[in-house]
Amino acid sequence: MKNTVTCMKKILVLAAALCLALCVFGAGCVDNDEPSGGGGASSGEELDVKVGDSFTIGTYNGKALEWDVLAVDKKNEKALLITKDCIGYVRFHDTQPPEDLTWETSTLRAWLAGEFADAAFSNAEKADILTVVNSNPPNSENGVFAGDSTEDTVFVLSESEMRQYYPNPEDMAAFYNGEGVSYWTRTPGDNQQGYICTYSGGGDLYMTGNFAISDAVCVRPAFWLDLSADEEE
Repeated sequence: MKNTVTCMKKILVLAAALCLALCVFGAGCVDNDEPSGGGGASSGEELDVKVGDSFTIGTYNGKALEWDVLAVDKKNEKALLITKDCIGYVRFHDTQPPEDLTWETSTLRAWLAGEFADAAFSNAEKADILTVVNSNPPNSENGVFAGDSTEDTVFVLSESEMRQYYPNPEDMAAFYNGEGVSYWTRTPGDNQQGYICTYSGGGDLYMTGNFAISDAVCVRPAFWLDLSADEEE
């Protein structure tokens, strides 16, 4: 399913009105609380959005951005989206990384929330991107500290989120210009200074990681989309 944010919200408004009309005339409404996908996220059928859907939102470098739905939180009316494929090669950090380089202090984090978001989205689209608190758990293999929680708009997934939303590692695969590529997570790699865990492009996560400032690694942005429709005309 492909839609812009605005069209999607208008559909949701109409669906809500129809549901109300059916309830008034005795047809009844069903509240589906069954969880689906994404570690406890709900199915979101009332919101007309479900895990596995895709949306075209924004453009970057002259190309429309297609986003896959990884999770739907029905209660809070939001959905987690990730680009279907990578958007290009971007350094995780621009300068010699400090010994304790984390997602919070990375230049990639600042670039995604600033330069990328400004280039990719209209003001109306940016208004529908939620600011969320992301936990940053340590590397599950070697326990390397990943930093404090961060407030993010556009971000990359952590290692633990990758495993949560892609229980089959082969489904992590993504492409850039038609070629399978590796891409960043926001989790540190091993204990060497400046290494970041990546999807290796070979079917699983590379826990040792790639070097933040020199290795050729792509980026695959993600964000939580506001699904509420109460502000639409």
